[in-house]
Formats: sequence, C-alpha cells, structure tokens
Amino acid sequence: SFGIKSVVGAIGLTLLDYIVEPVAIKQAMWSWTAGEPPLHNFIGWLWVSFLMMAIFQRVPLKKINPLAPWILGLQWAFFGLQAFN
Repeated sequence: SFGIKSVVGAIGLTLLDYIVEPVAIKQAMWSWTAGEPPLHNFIGWLWVSFLMMAIFQRVPLKKINPLAPWILGLQWAFFGLQAFN
C-alpha cells in the first residue's frame, strides 16, 4: 500500500507537470533553453515526487483534507483546458 501510493502519486504529479509545462511556456511563466522541457525534467519530477510521497506516507500526520481533491481537480482542469487554447 505504501509503495503503491507513492508510485501512483509520483506518476500523477509527473503527469500534471507534463500538462503544466507547455501552458507555462506559452504563458511566459518560464522557459527552457531548448524551447521544450528536456526528458530529465520529467524524470527528475518523477523521482522527487516519489520521494516526497514516500516521506508523506511515513509521517504520522492527519492526511484527510476535504479541499485537496478539489484543488487538484481544478489544477488539472485549468491547465488541461489551457493546453487546448
């Protein structure tokens, strides 16, 4: 369960970054030297988010936040819709 949650969370965060990157570049929020984010950006996000998720799973904190799914969903919707503009 711990490992699966960490892997699924890391993949989800990396996929969100994959959606955010082109929108952020188009909106001049940031840029990349080559114009597009390199593969190592996404590999790095995968490893860092896995580590963050693994730590989060191990820390004894209350992990129920009723706003979290809404915030995550709104981020996916905002950047997902922006990707098609």
